[in-house]
Amino acid sequence: MTAGLRTRLLSAQALVLAAGAGTTGLVAAIVGPPLFREHLHRAGVSGDSAEQMHAEEAYVYATVISIGVASCVAILAALLVTWYFGRRLQRSLTQVSQAATAIADGHYDSRVPPAHLGDEFASLESSFNQMAGRLEAVDASRRRLFSDLAHEIRTPVSVLEAYFEAIEDGVRTLDPETVSMLRQQTHRLVRFAGDAAALAKAEERPPPTPRLRSWATCSTTRCGTRPPGGASPSPPPPAPAATSRSR
Repeated sequence: MTAGLRTRLLSAQALVLAAGAGTTGLVAAIVGPPLFREHLHRAGVSGDSAEQMHAEEAYVYATVISIGVASCVAILAALLVTWYFGRRLQRSLTQVSQAATAIADGHYDSRVPPAHLGDEFASLESSFNQMAGRLEAVDASRRRLFSDLAHEIRTPVSVLEAYFEAIEDGVRTLDPETVSMLRQQTHRLVRFAGDAAALAKAEERPPPTPRLRSWATCSTTRCGTRPPGGASPSPPPPAPAATSRSR
């Protein structure tokens, strides 16, 4: 199992701080003693005296303690800050992952909340939510079109059923007018089937929004429904009154 993002951030920060502490100690060990001896020499302390030896021991001791304590405090503070921001970053990425999974499962109303982690994450959240909004709008249009198509298919089917019953009961005959009417209704069913096939293809590869609008307008016109802001199209011809089969 690979380490999480927060663990890797903490590890990387700890390595950087350890390298910084080691570099600081190395520079202090190389540069510090010569400078300290130079100051003692200027102060009149002899190089072979006991005072210089004790002063150098005190300098080394104080330097090691100072660098050690400062490094521990810096590492602890840096790890706490890194843990806090790593937790926020991991939580934001988890929210994006969960929202993407929900959208993949068909829940297009999922959105990513703002994380307040900078312009990059704000751009990611805005783009993701715009994508989810467009997918939700396309899915709503698809559902509405399928619902309207299923509803409008019942009209020619009902007309055909009524004509066939009337022919079976002897109310109507297969005269040219009846044949023409039956042919018109079957043509309408064929057009509806073509619209359904086009919408099924849109399920596999969603088309651009203008093409969806074109299909919506075409389906609305063919189905005989009222377009938004338009005039009412002519209704389908009335079906003949069929007599009861039980007579």
